[in-house]
Amino acid sequence: MSGLDKMKARILDEANQSASAIISQAQEQSEAQIEAARQEAQAEAAKILEKAQRDAADYAGRVESSLDMRRKQAVLAAKQEIIGEVIELESQVDKLCETLADHHVERVKNKKCTPRNGMLYLDMLNNLERIADHADNLASSVEPDHHDNRLLW
Repeated sequence: MSGLDKMKARILDEANQSASAIISQAQEQSEAQIEAARQEAQAEAAKILEKAQRDAADYAGRVESSLDMRRKQAVLAAKQEIIGEVIELESQVDKLCETLADHHVERVKNKKCTPRNGMLYLDMLNNLERIADHADNLASSVEPDHHDNRLLW
């Protein structure tokens, strides 16, 4: 091997060693940056989770307070006619929900509506019917002679 070949080999070896050192250093820095980013993301997720839990607790408290106030108002008013109207309306809502659902199923069958939209519409009908059931439950629970424990769901 000539002197020039030895010099080329030494330069190539030094270049490889330098490249290896640079790659190792870059990997260490990248791993440190990834770990720092992971820790920062975890800390941020924990903050979001805590806030979501506080928000949910606040929301639940407000709903509970609202229901409690409505019930107290109904008890204080104790108007039988209003309670009877609510119960009658719930019965009408049940019948109307069935009728609307039947009509909508026909629309889907006749391809006047997509099945996906049909499911959303039926889901909405069921949710509204449940709201009426809850109103009926509230009205029934404040009746002065309320003794049965029936609940509509």
